[in-house]
Amino acid sequence: MQGQGAKFYRSEDGVTYTQVAGLVDIPNEPEFTRGSAETSLMDQDGPFMTFDPNVLIDAGSLGIVLAWAVGDTAQDALYADLLDPVNKYYRCEYPSGDTFDFPGHITNWGKNTSKTERITRTVTFKISDEPLEVAAV
Repeated sequence: MQGQGAKFYRSEDGVTYTQVAGLVDIPNEPEFTRGSAETSLMDQDGPFMTFDPNVLIDAGSLGIVLAWAVGDTAQDALYADLLDPVNKYYRCEYPSGDTFDFPGHITNWGKNTSKTERITRTVTFKISDEPLEVAAV
């Protein structure tokens, strides 16, 4: 499936979402990770280390690339999110209608200026808590 038609949204309350226009790419989707605690013993048999899984799972980060638009209210709201030390709500909607909702905060706010391509804004979100993936009906 191609990504053409994907959309990105932000929300203050996780109920009412506003589209952030100019989505160019979603270059890095989140990768869930779980740490491990070593349980090897000095007097165990065999040379292999043993581990138990940690209880907590890190939902990772999600990055988007936007066509830079000075004065765009949705992009300005994202910048305000960067300055606000409170998690907000975000949503990716894929061409199939599937959605990926997550609470989080912005950890990176960059800009790429190319000689021959459009100027883009790169934004990275740290996911905080369990995201919700919903298949289209």
